[in-house]
Amino acid sequence: MALRAMELYEAYEKNMLPKDEGYVISAFYLPDTPYSILEVISYSEVKNFFASNDSLTFQSNGKKIYILVEPSSYNHKSQEPYVRPSKYQIPLRFNDLNIYTCKNQYKVMYNKEPQMVMTSFTVLKPSGNNFSLIVFQQDDIQQTLSRLFQSALHNESNVPMNDSKVIGEDLAEMIVTKLCWPNKKTNKKAKKSVEKTSAKEEKTTSSKKSTAKKTDSKSTAKAKTTEKKSSSAKKTEAKTSSSKKTTAKATAEKKTSTAKKSSTAKSGAKSTKTASSTKKTTAKKDTNAKKSTSKKSTDDDKTVVATKKKK
Repeated sequence: MALRAMELYEAYEKNMLPKDEGYVISAFYLPDTPYSILEVISYSEVKNFFASNDSLTFQSNGKKIYILVEPSSYNHKSQEPYVRPSKYQIPLRFNDLNIYTCKNQYKVMYNKEPQMVMTSFTVLKPSGNNFSLIVFQQDDIQQTLSRLFQSALHNESNVPMNDSKVIGEDLAEMIVTKLCWPNKKTNKKAKKSVEKTSAKEEKTTSSKKSTAKKTDSKSTAKAKTTEKKSSSAKKTEAKTSSSKKTTAKATAEKKTSTAKKSSTAKSGAKSTKTASSTKKTTAKKDTNAKKSTSKKSTDDDKTVVATKKKK
């Protein structure tokens, strides 16, 4: 049966530290408090190891995450983890962390994304209840990591069993997918997990783009419909306005025509009245003339008669 994990310094002393690829897990517990910090570093292609009395240095690139267990009794919960006193500190802000609240109000915080460690990194030699382990790359490494975190969180940091199980599984999956080195031939499962995660992310991105495209299409269609309605309304309004103008014009023309007719009728009546008056005047004059002529004729006849008598 293949060896899954081993105490780090023991593996170094026995020359069993893998140079190709491995995972170093270290835990630091504070006395008289469940407050604890765990570190996980994955590495690949170690050029050399350098040991001292209190530390072990790996000459290699690495990927690192921090796990912070904060008990409900901690007095400075509002402080960002990177500004807390050194023994309570991890170099991250709340925004950089996944924060899980347990049933007993403990909080477990860990990186959203791993940090890159360039060139080399150092692991301090554990003391007291602290420990440092090397986890070897195996096909079932995710199960190994999950069980290791469940045990450490529940037994050493007082995290409830159900919560430690959920957190352990999430951490193990994250480490296998984000702290792995998928270019390694031995890491086929991790490579598949990374590919699966990438495919899932691409699918999600594609789905979001498709949704956004549909939304844009709907918005464009809606805008076109609104524009069309607006144009139709404008045309109808213009048509109505034109119709009103035509009606007004026709009404004005009708009024003008009626006024002209009325004026013409009045003028005709006046002309007729004037003609009638003129005819009456002429007739009267003629009558008077006739009377005058008749009278004159009568007078002449009388004069003639008188003249004859004298004779």
